This record gives sequence, C-alpha cells and structure tokens, in this order.
Amino acid sequence: MARVPYRAIVFTAFSLYLAATAPFFTLQWFAFVGLVLVSFARFHKIQHGVPCPELLYLGTALVTSKCAAWILGGHIPAWDEILWKFDANFGYPEVWVARLDQRSEFLNMVLSAVYQGLPLAGVLTYLAMPNSTPIRRKYCIASALGGTAIFFYRICPAAGPHYLFGARFPDAVPPLLHPQPRFLPGTLLNCAPSGHAAWAMILVWFAWRYCGRGWRIATGVYLGLTCAATLVAEHYWIDLIVAVPFAVALVGAAEKRWNEAAGGSVLLAAWLVALRCQWALAWPPPLDWALAAATLALPWWIGRVGSHSWPFGNLGAAAPTETSSATNSAMARHVPIITYSQEDPDVGQPILAVPRGHPPLSSGSSRLKAVPRGDPGQDCPPQVD
Repeated sequence: MARVPYRAIVFTAFSLYLAATAPFFTLQWFAFVGLVLVSFARFHKIQHGVPCPELLYLGTALVTSKCAAWILGGHIPAWDEILWKFDANFGYPEVWVARLDQRSEFLNMVLSAVYQGLPLAGVLTYLAMPNSTPIRRKYCIASALGGTAIFFYRICPAAGPHYLFGARFPDAVPPLLHPQPRFLPGTLLNCAPSGHAAWAMILVWFAWRYCGRGWRIATGVYLGLTCAATLVAEHYWIDLIVAVPFAVALVGAAEKRWNEAAGGSVLLAAWLVALRCQWALAWPPPLDWALAAATLALPWWIGRVGSHSWPFGNLGAAAPTETSSATNSAMARHVPIITYSQEDPDVGQPILAVPRGHPPLSSGSSRLKAVPRGDPGQDCPPQVD
C-alpha cells in the first residue's frame, strides 16, 4: 500500500494559502508561487537539497526582512551622489534604460515582471536541475548566502537614482558638482551590490553547468532582462559591476572553492571602499573602464584557469576525462573499463568504454560488475567473472 505523502500535502496547502493571500504580481506573490511549486514537487519524488526547503525559503526571507532596519536611509547617510557621479564615466546607462521603459508600456510590463519574478525564476531553475540532492544543496547554499549582501550594503549604502532625484529622474536630473553623502529618509539602502543581478548570475551559472541548452539560453536572457530592470530606477551601473564578484563569492562558497569565495569577497569590498572613500572618483576614465572590464571578466577568467566550467569561460563544456596508464593497459587487453567525469563528482556518470573488437556488453550483463568509485576522475576497471 502506497504511503500517503502527508508532508507534501501539508506544505502544499500552506504554500497555496500564502500565495492566495499575497498581493498579486508583487515580489511576495511570485515568491509564494515558487513555494507552491517546491511543495508540489514532493508528490513527484523530487530530491530536495535540504530536508525542508520551504522552511529555508521562508526563513531566509524572514531574516532578510528583519535585518532591513539596519540599512534604513533615515539612520545612516547614503552615498548615492558618489555612485551617480562615478556612473558619469560610463554615460549613465540607467538614464537610457529608464527612458526606454517610460516610452514603452510593453517593455515596462516585461521588466516589471522580470524584476518581481526573480524568486519564481530561482525555483524553476532549482527544479530544472538534475534530480540530485548534492547539486540542489549547492544551489540552496548559494541562494541562502545571498542574504550576506546586507553586510556589504553598509560599506557603501545607497538607495537608487529614483530615490535620489525623485520625479526628476531620468529627464530632469540636476548636475552634481560636489557629490557628498546625504540622508534619504524612508528608503532602504540596498544598492551595491545588486542582489537581483547577483542571483540572476547564480541562475545562469547553475543552469550552464547542470541544465540543458534550452534552460541555459533562458537563464541567459533572463539575466540580461534583470540587469535592464534593475537600471530602470533602483540601481546604478556600478551596482551591476560589483554584483559579479559577489556572485563569484557565493558560488565559490557553495562549491567549497574557498579561494574563489575569498577573492570575490575581497574584490567586492575593495570596490565598495574605493567608492565610499571617493577614491574611485579621482581615477581617470580609462582606468575606470579597465577595472570595470576586469571585474566583469572575472567569471571568464576563472573558467579559463580553473578545473571547472564557468559561463563564458569554457562555455559550459564537459570536463575532459583523462585516461591513465592502467586504462591504456586495459584497453590494450580488450578489457571493458568504466570511467567517470572528473568535473563534478555529484553528476559524474559511469561511461562504459568497449574497445573495438570486443563483444558488446549490455548494462545488465551478469559478467560485468562495476567497482565502486574512489576519487573522482580515477579510472575504475570493472570486475569480470
């Protein structure tokens, strides 16, 4: 007799209640719709990354909201004028995006849905990944660690151009000859780094490594739209630039690649300190462009020098499977071997390599017994009766 999935029923009912009571088409509503999908997936034997992802999902949002008082604009000064002045080196991309948004009702609707729908996009990517607990656990860790952005917000607090200029943005922005910190009461100073852009980058990374081509393209398009949506009124261009090392740090911590986690955190902190102390304003524009380009190229550089695939580095190519001398010897004796991909032990699949001239063996053959895998990347010849 099949066991009744009581936990799935309870979590799904609770999630449906939250989604039904949330304001429609808001960030909260999209988040609860995603929660419904996570709970409903229990009926389909989905292997979750943590025992109760619903509680992690809600707990992270609750902790983040409770910490919001730490970055209220009425309590600490905002460095918006400094960030705005720095963006002059790049021609104020946020102004051009905001003008396009105002002139196109359809674009405004799309960018609004993209910006508010990030939690749902995160859940869909979570469910699109292979049905593997270790893989989804990494994704959960990277997403939950996104809450650490609140500590970086305090280094260089800012609210966004809409809150700095009000109705004058983007068409009647006054010149700022002497930028300085100022208080912006009633705002949240959560600009740098952009949490939306960083999370969208995490989606791209996990999709590029674990999902199919269709989902890779979808998350790549979503990342572009998210960056555009953040520039409409909520963020400065530099916020998107410093989101790159933040995303690198989050993924590095989730993957236990501590050099990447530390390097991304240090680079992010260095940018924020340079902006807060206004050192960045004294740099010549060519240096600003060079440093920004180097920061944006960080994932590509990691993909080139690392032993794993980062988006736009190795273009998500599967890691090569090296052949040891023992493997060559086994192939010479026409003995079938089993190899594993050395890129990621969580997704490495056994590959039966049968030399030319060897009689074919089915996966259910009684003569073939696979030796348990040891270290990832090592060739494991099977035992043959």
